[in-house]
Amino acid sequence: MAITVNPLYTPNSIYRPNVFVAGQASANPLVLCRAEVYVDSSLEAVIQKAPYLEFGGTYFFKIDVSKVLKNKKAPLASNLTTIFGTGTGALNLPVNNANTDCHAKYFIIVTYFYRDPTTGLLTDLGVTDNSATYEAIIATRQTRDDMDLSSYLMSGVGFTPFLSNRYLYSGISERIGVCTDENYFKTFLPYTSDAFQVRTFDSSGALIDSGVAAITAPVTSMPNTIGLGVPNLTAQTYISGAVNILNPNVVQYTVQVGTWTGVFAGRSSVLLFTLVECCNDRAFRLHFMNRLGGAEAYTFNSRIAKEEVNKSDAAQKPQSWGFAVPPNTTFDKGKFKIQNTVFNQYRVEGKFYDENEAEYIKDLLSSPEVYWETAEGLVAVLVQDAVFTKSETETFTKLELTIVEANDISVQQM
Repeated sequence: MAITVNPLYTPNSIYRPNVFVAGQASANPLVLCRAEVYVDSSLEAVIQKAPYLEFGGTYFFKIDVSKVLKNKKAPLASNLTTIFGTGTGALNLPVNNANTDCHAKYFIIVTYFYRDPTTGLLTDLGVTDNSATYEAIIATRQTRDDMDLSSYLMSGVGFTPFLSNRYLYSGISERIGVCTDENYFKTFLPYTSDAFQVRTFDSSGALIDSGVAAITAPVTSMPNTIGLGVPNLTAQTYISGAVNILNPNVVQYTVQVGTWTGVFAGRSSVLLFTLVECCNDRAFRLHFMNRLGGAEAYTFNSRIAKEEVNKSDAAQKPQSWGFAVPPNTTFDKGKFKIQNTVFNQYRVEGKFYDENEAEYIKDLLSSPEVYWETAEGLVAVLVQDAVFTKSETETFTKLELTIVEANDISVQQM
């Protein structure tokens, strides 16, 4: 036979089953199949499976490659995922990244083996089945979600959402408050879209500038991330028009992804950015991966406590003197610190959130990759486990977090 069942969706989620079923008829009972798993054209793993079903002399093998994809793709402990800007942690630059670490094109090649009735040795049946190529991205889907991620492909149908859990006001716009010195990254599935448009407005709502910038259309489900904060757009180049994002009359600007054929045609939902007052002394801005595998950011500016935390164990040793001779030194150590750990910790308090705003901020608590935006660049941090409680009777919720720098302070050890 051949590959009889393939992954249902393109793109599929790496975190859902990515299952092939291979079926093969054989006069001698098949005892296993050998599946070579190719990711982005490279052999990444070999899976051996026993048959899970035999029907009328045909043996069926179920092969799930999800674990291979998860091990290969972001987030990875050793790498900065490309949704976070330049790839080096540098900030305040234009960003247009194809997120190859968030996307996989995969296929399998299957061979079959039976046990020779004479020799008892495993023997290659001599049949090879090749699957078609499928795609998956690092977006997660929950049990009650639509598993099909194709609704995020910006293929020209309706106002396609970005990879974000922000609420869509009036069905088409995300409202985002941003300070003029804050970076902001946005992830989406451009598909055949090849441009994005920036438009600025004054306090009366009148248009000031309009410009169209190019992006690369992957014609696959490859995610792309662009920089949309004021520092990112300051040096942005445009293929049509121009935008002075630093114009003091600008109070709002919009961004939309679409196509450029001499005329811009929008495909995505509209992002509406409102410039807010900066409060650098109290601001703590975090960039994080949301559950759809996209970049998100939030600034805490209500209350921040900065702490240096020390944790250690104590060891003991006998003092250095004999039975009859008392010590003649005062510095001899009977007890001393070992396993001394020092780290920076921040206790931050958010404001009261409505349900729509809370919907995307909650992703911060479970995000596997979080960075603090500093003047030196992105600094890796850990968000300590917390509970985001929402009252049954209250409209607003509040969040308090403890955030720890991911790298300890270096100190001498005993």
